[in-house]
Amino acid sequence: MKKAVLALSVIALSAALIILLFPELIFDSNGGNGLSERFQVGPAEVSRGQALQAYNDLTHGLFVISVLSALIYLIRRYLTCTTGPIVVIDKNSIASLLGRVLCYPLTSIVFIIYTAAMLQGTSWYFVEVVGWFDGIYRDDLLENFGLNSELLRETMRRNDFRFFPLAHQDLQILGWFTPYVKVWMLVNALELLVIVIVSVRFTQRLTGSSAPFIVLGATLLFLIQPAAAKPFFQFPYSERMLVFFYALFIYSYLAYQQTRREKYLAAVLATAIIGIFLKDTAFLLFGTPAAVTLVLGALGKLDGYETARGKSRQAWIRSYRLELWLLGLVGTFFIAYFVLSFLPSVASANAAYTSSATRFSLTGLSEDIRLWLVLAVFGSRAILIALGRASPGVLDSANLAVILYTLAITYLIGLDARSYLALPVQFVAVLNFIYLWSLASARARHVPRALRAVSISALLAVVLLIAYEHTHKHNFYSTVVDIKAQQAAWMKTFRQAERLVRKKNEAGEAINVLYTKSWFRHYRHLDRLNYDRLVFLDPEHLTYEVREGANKGEQYAPEPGDLLVNPDNQDIHLIQEELAKYRLVFDADPRLRNGKIYEYQ
Repeated sequence: MKKAVLALSVIALSAALIILLFPELIFDSNGGNGLSERFQVGPAEVSRGQALQAYNDLTHGLFVISVLSALIYLIRRYLTCTTGPIVVIDKNSIASLLGRVLCYPLTSIVFIIYTAAMLQGTSWYFVEVVGWFDGIYRDDLLENFGLNSELLRETMRRNDFRFFPLAHQDLQILGWFTPYVKVWMLVNALELLVIVIVSVRFTQRLTGSSAPFIVLGATLLFLIQPAAAKPFFQFPYSERMLVFFYALFIYSYLAYQQTRREKYLAAVLATAIIGIFLKDTAFLLFGTPAAVTLVLGALGKLDGYETARGKSRQAWIRSYRLELWLLGLVGTFFIAYFVLSFLPSVASANAAYTSSATRFSLTGLSEDIRLWLVLAVFGSRAILIALGRASPGVLDSANLAVILYTLAITYLIGLDARSYLALPVQFVAVLNFIYLWSLASARARHVPRALRAVSISALLAVVLLIAYEHTHKHNFYSTVVDIKAQQAAWMKTFRQAERLVRKKNEAGEAINVLYTKSWFRHYRHLDRLNYDRLVFLDPEHLTYEVREGANKGEQYAPEPGDLLVNPDNQDIHLIQEELAKYRLVFDADPRLRNGKIYEYQ
């Protein structure tokens, strides 16, 4: 049965590739449909766009089925290898959980305040999310449990040489079960909590010791940084889930190296399968530890690993089976990229998404103390390892991985240390800091006064680092304030537009709603307004076209009383000459260029 399924999959992929590589089988010399001439299938026309969509649907469908099958197998293997109950919810476990929370009162308070800040003002009005989930209103939740076509278009039908098929699929799953984004935000907060806990457990496993206040220090370091603000206070950033799975990955990798237990092997592979397809450069994060382990093991630098000399092939493969699987997964990633992204991108003749990007932009990197910490720890440990005074480990591989990740992102699109793109780097920087904290505490653990001094000094260093980062213009606080202000402006503007339209409707006036370049369009939320016409103002040519309502598709001349709604476009000042014909009737926030409604005079 398995062989039959594999054979059918290979045949389907081969057929799709043949159709894509040899379009003359479908299209004639004029670009029209040639099937009716060659195969007499009838007069129905098949466009190149339809063929590409069918190819994307087929190949990505097979890809998703393969990923789900692998995950089901690995989860089953993890559960089979785990002794004892996985989750037990009774009064004893609840009491134990509450006891652990009470052991960290300051950390708990930080998380509560942080979660409250995340929830405050949260709405649908996020960049991109406002379009991805517009249908949730249109269908009255009746069609909610299904595939979101907007998300599929964003991740699996781009055809612009980008590749992140599993990005944002967490939102798709959450959207199936609840439309309330505040519940989604609680999931974000839970992910933050897991990342911090796994970070601390990782360093405890690595150093064999813990330290007072280290959980609080890790919490402050990871949560209060600008790179964490956008991914966790908003939704359309895959770095959030990337760091979540990467934290689980490196912890499981370390646990496997220390114990060689099968359940950790399954956990490593499961997290890697998901994480590597969340971002097109994620293979560097998940593949580097395996490559480093293979190289160092071959050189005899790792305990518990077979060297290439004097060992049988089976023993070598058995010793490095996890690393071989991971490198095989990296190879699978490149094959999948070629089939799922490169080929359809070439066939669609679209330019690369990053073709106009400014490369090797090092904005803010030179001022990023966290990145310098990663480089310093990696460099010093590399010297110690070369001198035989230290043994390489997973943290060294993680440091090298994020250095390569930084170089790749910097080359492709440029990287600002305060950008959401830098979140994986900042996460590993936290690991390095609490690793040094744990080492210092381990040396001072027999002297209470020294241990107290180490803990206070480390916590003070965390506070000073956060204070230093807030001396920059784009810091954590300003990022969060900007996010909240933009969300509030979008929501207030749309609600005010509803009120103004209702007021005009009650007065019996003609209702013509105008909009310009915006996330809010004739099929994104603006169609919920009860208008006579919905008119698009072209900001480049300053022309008006009716997109919905009476005289659809025709040019339009504005009339007195027409409303120009601008919830989100911050470049509205570029049409200042045209705006002179309007008067401002609503301003959600005078500090912002968007969040305004104008009336034609």
